[in-house]
Amino acid sequence: MAFVIDSHILPTAHSQLAEILSRHTTMPVRVTSTAMPIRANHVSVSSPNADLLIENYTFKVASPRSRKNAQIGLLFISLAEATGARVINIILSGYGGDGTAGCQHIKAKGGTTLLRTCLPK
Repeated sequence: MAFVIDSHILPTAHSQLAEILSRHTTMPVRVTSTAMPIRANHVSVSSPNADLLIENYTFKVASPRSRKNAQIGLLFISLAEATGARVINIILSGYGGDGTAGCQHIKAKGGTTLLRTCLPK
């Protein structure tokens, strides 16, 4: 299984997510770049100001982002197109409606979405 992490952070932010994750797993952790193949047992982390897409089992990184707060949906749609029923996406938190259309696309292709929400007590 390959792990791809995309998050909502400011486009100007310097993300240390890849470095932090690498201290907590034995899998290689890398920041995505265009034409980088998706590999099993690897963790791939997106860049802060980029749309991350999947084409022919490789990453396509488009920078700067095409639209504000739309990168998760774009990733999910491209994952659904590239992998169909093999994709399992996990949403740990949400921002606005980003990801909704992508989740619907994944479901239509036979994939699975898991949602983890944290609601106040």
